[in-house]
Parts: sequence; structure tokens; C-alpha cells
Amino acid sequence: MNPDTPLPQEEPGGQNPPDGAIIDYYLKADAKEVILEIINTKNEVVRRYSSSDKPYKLPELNIPLYWIRGQQLVSSAKGHHRFSWDMQHTPLEY
Repeated sequence: MNPDTPLPQEEPGGQNPPDGAIIDYYLKADAKEVILEIINTKNEVVRRYSSSDKPYKLPELNIPLYWIRGQQLVSSAKGHHRFSWDMQHTPLEY
């Protein structure tokens, strides 16, 4: 009856694919800052992510927190990393 409502955790379900485009990157050593820029065919920046970005704060909600997709942050630690871009442009400032 409610197809747009997420299922409770207790409801069995399969593994979903990642939400968006997968970007793999490798750092030979720890970095001070890592910047991922998604550019279009005109070399314009569509989206920019940085390892110095801070997690956003969630407002008071009356829904379970597991319904909300967690924020993904860019890592600057050495090694292999995987980042999933949600294929959205940079949000507008309010």
C-alpha cells in the first residue's frame, strides 16, 4: 500500500547496487587534502568534493535514522578508496 516508504530493518531484502557512479582512487601516501572534481565535456566543474569537507548536521527527525543515506566523505589516507558520486550537481546555497 505504501510503495515509496522504505521497508523496516526487520524486513528481508537484497543488496542494492551503489547509488551513482563509482570512482576509485589510490594514494601512494597520506595527503594533506584530496579534491575530487567531476567535470563535464566543456571542462566545467559539475560537482566538487574535498577531504576537508565536514559532515552535515541532521535536523531533528521523526523517522528512523537508518532511512537516511549516510554522507560519504573523501579520504586522504594512503591506499585504495572508493567513492560513489550520486550524479547530482552542486546544491544551491540558501
